[in-house]
Amino acid sequence: MIGRIWLGITVVWLAVVWLLPIPIRTDIGRWDDVAVSNFYGVEYGAGTSFRWSRPDAQVTIAGVGAGLYDLHIMASSTTPTDLMLRVADITHRVQITPGFNRYTVPVTIVLDWHDQVVVHVHVSDPSSVDRRLVGVAIDEIRLIPRGITWPAWLAWLLSVVVVWVTAFWGRWWVRQPLWRWLGALALVSVLIVVRRGDAVQGLWLWLLISAIGIVIAHQWRYPRRTTRWFLMGVSVLSAMLLWLNGLAIWQPLWQLLVLLGVVWAMRWRRWWWPAVRPYRHLVLAGILIGFAALGPVGWLITGIVGVVWIGASRWAFVQAAASIGPLIDRWLHGRRLHHIDVPNRRFGLDALRAFAIGTVVVGHASATLAYYPAGVAWIPQWFAFVGVECFFVLSGWLIGGLIVRALPTWQQRGALQLFLHRRWGRTLPPYWLILAIVVVAGWSGATWQAIAPYWLFGQNIWQAHPPYFFVAWSLSVEEWFYLVVALGLALLARMMRPAQALMIVLLMLSVVPLVIRSWLAFGNLPWEAGLRQFVPLRLDAIAIGMMMVWWWQVRGQIVRPSVTWVGAIGAVISVWFFWQSHTALNELLWPRVLLIPLTTASVALLLPQLATWQVIERTWWHRGVQWIAYISYSLYLVHIPWRLTIEGLFGGIGQAWWRDFLITMIYLLGAIWLASQWYRLLESPLMVLRWPDKTETPRRGDEG
Repeated sequence: MIGRIWLGITVVWLAVVWLLPIPIRTDIGRWDDVAVSNFYGVEYGAGTSFRWSRPDAQVTIAGVGAGLYDLHIMASSTTPTDLMLRVADITHRVQITPGFNRYTVPVTIVLDWHDQVVVHVHVSDPSSVDRRLVGVAIDEIRLIPRGITWPAWLAWLLSVVVVWVTAFWGRWWVRQPLWRWLGALALVSVLIVVRRGDAVQGLWLWLLISAIGIVIAHQWRYPRRTTRWFLMGVSVLSAMLLWLNGLAIWQPLWQLLVLLGVVWAMRWRRWWWPAVRPYRHLVLAGILIGFAALGPVGWLITGIVGVVWIGASRWAFVQAAASIGPLIDRWLHGRRLHHIDVPNRRFGLDALRAFAIGTVVVGHASATLAYYPAGVAWIPQWFAFVGVECFFVLSGWLIGGLIVRALPTWQQRGALQLFLHRRWGRTLPPYWLILAIVVVAGWSGATWQAIAPYWLFGQNIWQAHPPYFFVAWSLSVEEWFYLVVALGLALLARMMRPAQALMIVLLMLSVVPLVIRSWLAFGNLPWEAGLRQFVPLRLDAIAIGMMMVWWWQVRGQIVRPSVTWVGAIGAVISVWFFWQSHTALNELLWPRVLLIPLTTASVALLLPQLATWQVIERTWWHRGVQWIAYISYSLYLVHIPWRLTIEGLFGGIGQAWWRDFLITMIYLLGAIWLASQWYRLLESPLMVLRWPDKTETPRRGDEG
């Protein structure tokens, strides 16, 4: 009862604070990076800080309630300039003269759920300052109420939530609930009154800092005393980042909270899922409605879900797709399943997988790129290239071994369904989850509309891959390959022996993409965004790995030294080829034709020797290599979002060597920790909960 009374007092009091006729000031400087768009950097002069606008720019002022205001703009220009100000769909013309002066226009703000006012700045005849096309120099913008205004309801609600969270924090310092509420209420009220112009950004920052601290403390289950100091440390660190980078830090803080919050949600899924599960059909309906609003791609996704729902009991292919839903439901109901170690895994294959993911992660460490000596500046590019190629060939070897061992069953109806279920059950839920996270957190400006083709792996079928979550191009290649192989094998196995059917499918997928890619290499198709990333042009890399494991198993797992030597020599030539041509792969003909098949063939020839490399007594470094191999898929998914978050928290890269070194260390260690959590909490439980495959043996333990 007392808590409800205090909540009511808080709501009323904050409403009063928000409707006070206090000027809303936005300083067009460092602390308002998130409020300005199309402005140049901060400059200092005439005793103040200001920004030059571009010919078209805008300033967003949050937390503005409905009412009558006077808009004051402090601005200057090089020559008398006509400035067009558009506020609340009304355009005002103001002539700006040299020297900072205050200009006033009356504005009327109507009640709007966005709670923000956008001031559009347009100069039709821009000037040139320091070789820049500029509009006017703006120091600040103020909205001065003419009387009592309606409070901005979103800012009002946000401030109530901040008071509640702050009071929750206060239980570690103050035992009396009354003083906790009063202290939190006073803190938020002072913030609103003193920082009226950017109070909303400040509230969001405080809420994010608090949520990050609470989630981290709960994640590690710190005792109360340790939690108190840990939360204080999070607050101090966040305050330092805020001081260094301004209010623009709120976006990477939000992204950090999303990443940590997802780990927390996966860890405690068995507690919150039973409360959500009764409404799962409503949630699914809402998601489908959201997809339908995305246009043709969304309609296709909605139609496919409908087909899966209707035909789940008729067709094997559709049954495999429909089985993913119950699998996710079982995972959400389950306990936190730990990793099941298989001591007889083939260490050589794990070493190659660890090498592949290690080169990709290091190659994408953008903070280190500027520090490579000129003679070896090509190495990180080669890392990113060779890591993905190793993944392709290794994936064909591992999944191909499963298919070859199960070849006699492919004349049965359930073989296709079982294969697709086990493949999709491991890869699709983590992939869909990271896509949702990318959209919610907004890395690189990703939106639901922009990322819509990703859900069905359609983003790079025959077009350049979009910039959002760019590593997904290789996942698209793999999923389309296994779908084509499974469907082709299932259809042909009804007309001929499964071995002949698999041979025909693999020959087609090995030869046709190679021939088409080689032919297109003579044209002007880009090497990276076209020849290397278009799905139909890359299926041969996985097919080569699958053919190699088939040949190896047919020969009784005998390895000839000549095969290994040819693979090693080919790998050296491939590295030399990349070194000589990496800067001109869009122009040089033979590297465009030979680099990809030479690399994949060399890796495939090394695989038989690596498959025989096993370790009887594992040391710490053996276990470390195998652990990196275990988490490689999760690490591939999370390392780019984590890197972008860390770089955003530090305000970018290239400012100082020690900051770039610190960014790189946090990126590498944090990505491994985050991937470990994803593997333990999501990927490993999904593999355990899938339908069993009786053709697998515990010795293998190396499914890709």
